Amino acid sequence: MNRSPAPIVYVCNLRPQVPETDGYDVAAHVDALRDHGVDPDVVVCDPSALARGRLSGIEVVEQRVAAGGQGHDPALLGAALATLV
Repeated sequence: MNRSPAPIVYVCNLRPQVPETDGYDVAAHVDALRDHGVDPDVVVCDPSALARGRLSGIEVVEQRVAAGGQGHDPALLGAALATLV
């Protein structure tokens, strides 16, 4: 599956997708990805959205990326992703 040496970055959801991810924290999202064969190198998450949970073996960028309850703010998300290059 890994065809590129580029790191895999997962931008975490800001809220649950009921009922599929109801009750998930950031760590549960990463675990679900790993269960499906995707092993991210970095997770970007908004500390005011979902709880972080117990993450291990992954770089975490905790930065405000939410647009006032309307989803991810493109400028804020872009700034968070820019820290990775």
